[in-house]
Amino acid sequence: MEAVGDQGYLDFEVLRQRHFIKFWSNTVINRYENDDFTYIFHGTNLVKNIGVDRTGLTVLGLTNH
Repeated sequence: MEAVGDQGYLDFEVLRQRHFIKFWSNTVINRYENDDFTYIFHGTNLVKNIGVDRTGLTVLGLTNH
């Protein structure tokens, strides 16, 4: 993907550009803090498909279903 460039991932500043809006419902944004990943954004289409909004949850705090 051209937007990624040499860094290998989409920067938040790039992701929030207007032409990426159509992907937001399928996007997960995590932040690494306190030796864990926190969901800071969990797209609406993902919520609909898995049945839970993980925004604000940590990966270690998730239960295995």
